[in-house]
Amino acid sequence: TGQLNSASCPFLEIDQSDLNYPSIAIGELAGEQTVTRTVTNVGVAGTYEVSIEAPFGVDVAVSPTSLTLASGESASYSVTFTTNGSATIGAYTNGSLTWSHGPHNVTSPLVVRPVQLAAPEELASDGTDNSLSFDVTFGYAGDYTAAAHGLEPATTQDGNVVDDPDNDINIALGTGVGITAHLVYAPAGSAFTRISLFDDYTDGDDDLDLYVWEYPAFNYVGGSGSGTSAEEVNILFPASEYYYVIVHGWQTDGPDANYTLFDWSVSATPGGSLSLDSAPASATLGATESIDVSWAGLGVDMKYLGAVSHSDAGGVFGLTLLNVWTD
Repeated sequence: TGQLNSASCPFLEIDQSDLNYPSIAIGELAGEQTVTRTVTNVGVAGTYEVSIEAPFGVDVAVSPTSLTLASGESASYSVTFTTNGSATIGAYTNGSLTWSHGPHNVTSPLVVRPVQLAAPEELASDGTDNSLSFDVTFGYAGDYTAAAHGLEPATTQDGNVVDDPDNDINIALGTGVGITAHLVYAPAGSAFTRISLFDDYTDGDDDLDLYVWEYPAFNYVGGSGSGTSAEEVNILFPASEYYYVIVHGWQTDGPDANYTLFDWSVSATPGGSLSLDSAPASATLGATESIDVSWAGLGVDMKYLGAVSHSDAGGVFGLTLLNVWTD
């Protein structure tokens, strides 16, 4: 909202020009991060003192710890969050900070998720020969290794699906009308498998959906059903070597649709056409470092998928995926 509710906070309001919010949320706290808030006293002059209820596993420091404000006066304060040894990595934790002046209290909820590493989940580039860099920020200190995996060209399967007259996947699975099945192979030792459809790879203005099960166990993995044919199901460290894939003709622009199904499996073992040119040799709490990768000799008119893995002494704990399209 950009302003604290006057019923609970009659004297301090957030300065909207700074895009402040009463709450403070950090979705990826890698070691340490500082945020700034600006408040305005809309009541009588007074001094506000801060008290902190720190989220579990996170130290919170506010500077300054008191604000003396005339009526209508604004001031800024900073809040520094630092993970400590009791932090639960990857879990959200809650707390609050409260500014108090006599009977008046102004509370800001705090929501923080400590992470081992803040890094891009996915990057995209193009070109048969190219390079890119990205930053990582460490939420711990100790062993760290980056490695390059892929780039893997897509495996493709051409298919045709008739329109589902009921626009209902559950009915279609029972009748067989409006669905087409495929089997996708994910080699043993894969770190990541992706199965996709693209709008540009159907023969019209079609709305196709995607559903995936393990095969032969038929454990449901996931589905993708947007308002177009741009669909994607991702499988981290796939447990099965084969996956049963259903393409659903939810709404074709005619009696049927021709399409191309894409899949990639990136090996957990480093290697391939993606080169790791530079990366930090260890992790320093709160430090931001760059990772540089490059590739050469890719084929034209292809879609490639690779990854940079992030490992500590216990093994791989994260992936940064890299899409390289030469089509």
